[in-house]
Formats: sequence, structure tokens, C-alpha cells
Amino acid sequence: MKAIFLKILALPLLFTFFMFSGCDAENSGGIKTITHPYIAEYQCVEAKLGEIDLLKDFEYFTINFNDTKEIEVNAKPKYGQLKSVKGSYTVDENTNELNCDFGILGYNFKQKIIIDKGEFCVSKPIGDKLFFIKFKAK
Repeated sequence: MKAIFLKILALPLLFTFFMFSGCDAENSGGIKTITHPYIAEYQCVEAKLGEIDLLKDFEYFTINFNDTKEIEVNAKPKYGQLKSVKGSYTVDENTNELNCDFGILGYNFKQKIIIDKGEFCVSKPIGDKLFFIKFKAK
């Protein structure tokens, strides 16, 4: 039970620490797609630490960027309750960088994200293992 709790806690925490590259809401239509292509829900489709599949214990892990400049990270373990963290973001219209700001367990995390083409991946060495996470726009 403690291991599952740590995995639930670790995935959103790890997400906040890493730089992302590239997503837009590829299936959205209309003026919002042109003016704010990053506004969408992104589904985590792969998350690994070395050879360990971090998603196997989760029903889903999503990130939502909405048009009120709020970001919401949701992780639903297979055997537990939904964990949700909210924060805010700003957009640099010149570079299309999103600057995200989260609070988790009393700590404040800031992260820059570049959105391009419906998905983004992150890879970062943690100790002697590679952390890899991939999101796709729904």
C-alpha cells in the first residue's frame, strides 16, 4: 500500500520538475486552435523510470490547460482515489512558452513548457535510471 501511495505521489511530482517539448490540441477546431492551441487535455501515454512502467498502477494520468490560465494535473490509481493538483500558467505569445506554477505538499514548483503538434515528451536522468514521460492531446 505504501509503494502505491509513493507512486501516486511521485508521478505528479516528477512531472513538475522536467522540461517539456511540444504539443498542440490537434483535434480541436475553430479560432481557439489558432489563437490558443495549447488549451486541451493531455493524456499520459507512457511513463517509465528505467524499465519500470509507472503507468501500470494507474487508470489515467492527465494534464489540463484551460482558457482561464489554470492547469490541473489528475492521477487516478487503479486502487485508490483521484489525486488532483491545480496551478496557474502564463503564456509568452512570442515564444509560445507556458510558464506553469504548482503547489504540491506545501512546495511551489515552476516549469516552462513548449507546446507543439499534439504531444510532448520528457526524459531526464534520475540517479542511474532514465525518467521518460510522454503526453498526447486528447
